Amino acid sequence: MAVEAYLEDQQVAFTTGKITEWTMRDKKATIDRYLLPTFKGRAIEAIYQEHIEAYRLWRLTYWTIGPGSE
Repeated sequence: MAVEAYLEDQQVAFTTGKITEWTMRDKKATIDRYLLPTFKGRAIEAIYQEHIEAYRLWRLTYWTIGPGSE
């Protein structure tokens, strides 16, 4: 829910001309690749330090031994 809300805010920013199409596409790709697999459907108040630490570790290894290495 937090990730989805952020993406909706960015869509509004794009629609109103506050960010470019390139920026919107880049943010969407980053969100789809990194944030959604970890935080999709989770409310901001339900994201705790252990979730952030797990996400950080996952991102550190994403391109070396994680999904991006394939």
